[in-house]
Amino acid sequence: VINAWARSHNLDKAERALDLYKQMCELYEASGQSNEKVRPNVIIYNAVMNACAFTMGDSIEQHRAMEIAHSMLTQLEKSEHGTP
Repeated sequence: VINAWARSHNLDKAERALDLYKQMCELYEASGQSNEKVRPNVIIYNAVMNACAFTMGDSIEQHRAMEIAHSMLTQLEKSEHGTP
């Protein structure tokens, strides 16, 4: 679903992708970190960053997308998935 948002033409796709990522994190934590189906992985991080990279819109929208992408990269570096 995150990948679908990344490929969409919606202006708020970076925010939507981030929201889905956050929902996955919440579900994973709520499962006691046992539900591997909702555990964010490197593919999820990449999909959110792709949504950011292809964000259209005004400078405010693009700036927010860059903030999200930077945040995702930082989280990925700190995650158990290793260095990007």
